[in-house]
Amino acid sequence: MGARVDETIAVELNETRSRILSFSWRGQPYPVQELGLSWMEPRRWWRGEGERTWFQVSAQGRVYELYLDRATKEWYLGFVRG
Repeated sequence: MGARVDETIAVELNETRSRILSFSWRGQPYPVQELGLSWMEPRRWWRGEGERTWFQVSAQGRVYELYLDRATKEWYLGFVRG
């Protein structure tokens, strides 16, 4: 079971921008302990919705699902699980 959040977050990537190192949500830093799955979610482009790239990460004993909105280049916390 989990909770839908859909709030903007700050994400820290490694030097090559290929790995999430940490994210900040509501002013609290969350160092990523483990990377899980990643997937693409097509959106309704005809409505101006950009594609989303989702990332499942573990931090502080929970699983978080983050996504990057490809149209706006903004990061969001989509779900908190556990």
